[in-house]
Amino acid sequence: NLDTINKYRLNMTQMLEKYEVLQRIITSHVAEPREISLQTHEMINDIDRFKKDIDLAVILKKYPGIIKDSAKGIKSISKTVNDIKLFVSICDEPFKELDITELIEAVLLKTAKNFSSKINLQKNFDSIPLIPAAQTGLTKAFYEIIKNAFEAVGNVGVLSVEAFCEKATILIHICDNGKGISPDHQD
Repeated sequence: NLDTINKYRLNMTQMLEKYEVLQRIITSHVAEPREISLQTHEMINDIDRFKKDIDLAVILKKYPGIIKDSAKGIKSISKTVNDIKLFVSICDEPFKELDITELIEAVLLKTAKNFSSKINLQKNFDSIPLIPAAQTGLTKAFYEIIKNAFEAVGNVGVLSVEAFCEKATILIHICDNGKGISPDHQD
């Protein structure tokens, strides 16, 4: 896209330069009126040929879409870079004793603000011991899963989060009654 944008920019710059020459011809008081008319006519023909050569109509039609796609691509690249930075920081993050239910509660509170108040949020947390873990990584993981559940529910529905301990294992269930993944995307 950037190559195409640059090509279009060069074409538009050349066309504007041709219009400036035309303007100088028209506003020139030195030449004879007949000579101005002849130069103007030649310049207008040159501009018309140039518009056809660069296919100006196509440029004007495609240019906004290319800019929009490029901006979208830049946002995507930025998100990817941030995700990589987060991943690297998670790998370097020291473990510390965490209260999983407290962490999930904080994520739920932060995430719920962005979604409909008509979503019935149900929570059931047993007493869970502190565990050594990387807080940033777990927070990010819970955030993505919970955000996905809220998005799946839409404006009205139920989202339940349950956390409990079974022997030496902590189990966390995040369930929603959203529409689910369409059959064509399940693979």
